[in-house]
Amino acid sequence: DQEYAWYLPQLEITLRGSYNIYDKIYAKVDFTIKGGRKSPNGILNPDPTADKQFDADLIADANLHLEYRYNKRISAFVQLNNFASQQYMRWYNAPVQQFQALGGVTFRF
Repeated sequence: DQEYAWYLPQLEITLRGSYNIYDKIYAKVDFTIKGGRKSPNGILNPDPTADKQFDADLIADANLHLEYRYNKRISAFVQLNNFASQQYMRWYNAPVQQFQALGGVTFRF
């Protein structure tokens, strides 16, 4: 009974790539563009002059993952998310983190 699928993008383009150097260094890149989202009553971007349906802003998101494998059992990694540091609502009252950095060491035994 709804006019639109609220908060879902009409256009989503994702580019992904990965690279492996001598089975030691792994790199993964992910770039996503989302557009054409609609929010009821302008909830995502309120404007008193807006119509009942409101178009939300374009979202551009980039992520990077780097990993160094010392051997088959020990590795270290760093993951960087949302390079553009965009602040937006994925859903109503569900904001995304602006910029995230995660790092760690893995051990297998």
